[in-house]
This record gives sequence, C-alpha cells and structure tokens, in this order.
Amino acid sequence: MAKSEKSPIFKSFHSFTKPLFCYGENTFLDELNPRGGETICEIGCGSCSNLIKLFKRNQNVNLIGFDYPEEKLKSIRKFLKAKGLEKNIRVISGLAHEYVFDEQIDRFIFSYSLSSIPRPKEVLMNVFQQLPPGGTVHIVDFGKFDWWPTIVKSPLIGFLNLFQIFPEPEITDIFEHNKECSMELKKKLGGYSFLAVLRRGL
Repeated sequence: MAKSEKSPIFKSFHSFTKPLFCYGENTFLDELNPRGGETICEIGCGSCSNLIKLFKRNQNVNLIGFDYPEEKLKSIRKFLKAKGLEKNIRVISGLAHEYVFDEQIDRFIFSYSLSSIPRPKEVLMNVFQQLPPGGTVHIVDFGKFDWWPTIVKSPLIGFLNLFQIFPEPEITDIFEHNKECSMELKKKLGGYSFLAVLRRGL
C-alpha cells in the first residue's frame, strides 16, 4: 500500500506516542556496539533522539540523520544546535529509495521507520548496495504479532494502519537469494517486533 506524506498532526502524534509503541528500541541501540571511527546513518531519524542516545554512549563515531522533507530538518538542526550537538550529528534530506551518499556509511539503522516510509523495499536495497564489505543494516520494527490473540491483534494493526504505519516483517525476504548478504533475524514479544541485521559479505 502506498504511503502518502503525513500531516503535521500525525507527525506530532507519532513523535509523542512513539516511545509507548517502540518496544525494544533501547536494546536495539545497545546491541549496535559500534567501533571507533565508524559512520552510522539513521534513515527516518525524526527528532534524532536515537542518534543523541548513540552519541552519549559512544562519542567516537560519526553520526548522520536522514529524513524528508527539508523543512522538517530545519527544525531538527535548530534543536541540535540548541543542545550543542550540531557538529556531532549531521542531518541530510532526501528520498531514501534513490539517494546516493557521498561518503562511506558503515551502518544504516532503521528504528520503527521502514513500516512508515514510502517504497521501503527499494530503500532497503538502495542502502544495502552502498555498504562497504562487512557493513551492516540494522532494523527494529513491528512484526506480525504472531502469538497475539486476534481480538487484540486486529485492532492494533488497524490502529497502526490508520496512522500510515504498515508492518512488513517479511521485508528482509528480498535478500533471501542475495549471496552478498548474511542475515540474522529475531522475533520479540510474541511477534510484536522483529530485529534484523543484514551484513554485506567481505
């Protein structure tokens, strides 16, 4: 299903409620464990809250936030400047399914963003193809709610769809026959969420 540009009301609601729904996000960040000097880019960075957490945990990495549109990023840049982080976290605007980075990105991260951005499969393929050998893509997002009773699962998925969030946990299947890609997948909380690491071969 196509995902249209979200209204300001949606964006405000999403930012406010995201911590309530994004189970496993902190664990996801903990498990990144980046090496010094690596460059990490978050696609769909929003307010850059995840990148700020990463910076506080490891100040010896290069951090980039990627989102759209440019108008949104203007306010994020002001926010980072107010916190004195404008030199530590850069933000870039563009369309993730076609954007070509002009520097090496060692890790791309998606934290509950693939399910709410347009053309997610193309986005995933685009960033994976730009990884260096040994580079990784890290994903945490909504799952299929496999072990949840229908009486709870159906309204919850319907609620997410209402706000243009469409869980697609099988999205990593596009790499099933890609010999360059090794994959790790984990389901959490009865299928509420999934964690994936895609590693480009050496």
